[in-house]
Amino acid sequence: MKISEILKDSLIYPLLEWKKILVLGIMILVSGLSQILGMSNIDLIVVLVGLGFLSGFLVNGYLYRILKSTLDGNEKLPKFNNWIEMFRDGIKVFIIFIGYLILPTLAILFIILYIIGLDFTFFESVFISMLGSMGINPLEFLVSEILPGIEILLAISFNLFTQMVIVTLISIILLLPIFLVALANMAYEGEFIDAFRIREIIEEIRYIKWINLIKWYIMTGIIFFILFCIGTALTYVFGVLNLSIVGLFLSLILAFYSYIYYARSLGLFYLPD
Repeated sequence: MKISEILKDSLIYPLLEWKKILVLGIMILVSGLSQILGMSNIDLIVVLVGLGFLSGFLVNGYLYRILKSTLDGNEKLPKFNNWIEMFRDGIKVFIIFIGYLILPTLAILFIILYIIGLDFTFFESVFISMLGSMGINPLEFLVSEILPGIEILLAISFNLFTQMVIVTLISIILLLPIFLVALANMAYEGEFIDAFRIREIIEEIRYIKWINLIKWYIMTGIIFFILFCIGTALTYVFGVLNLSIVGLFLSLILAFYSYIYYARSLGLFYLPD
């Protein structure tokens, strides 16, 4: 199937059954609001964060079910049933996410930090100065030693944070296609271990062709990004109009639609001709 046909089918697919989009939306809403409410009410943090993780795993599980259903040749959105199985699938997706995105990104950041060889010897200098500062005017010591040390720390932290954010984004952008193919490979083969059969996954990408994967990834991502921007704009506009609840509702609808669209698109792209 051509990429243009995949995108067209995937954009229409979520519109087939609105009730299921709303169910998925409620789960995503619980996942998001649990964290927001948890930050404002310390007594509910444990319960709400737990609900957030639970609903998040269910969301991942259902999106995985859409992927698997697409690979099985089904044209309709899968049912919301077998919740325990869906929860387990969500955990599997999360583990694969950690394996392909989080751990490699952390490894890259660590290597970069090691190569850069950050010099924190100024801490030692400040400490030594503090030990030899007995009898020195506290104000003079603050101005001559502590404030310059804090200034250096803030400068290094800001530069380091900026560099690490850029590196992290680049790493995720580059690793995400591999993660998606690994996920599709697990859904197609049926076993969790199939997501980590690196040699098979690389061979599958070679069969698909890297250029086709990149084209699909970019085109699908652009549409996903446009939908995200529209949702953000709606939230902002309705917020200005003091209709935040309307903006939130519409942005969530677009979010649910976008997730389903992406899962369907991945399934169609990976589906053998």
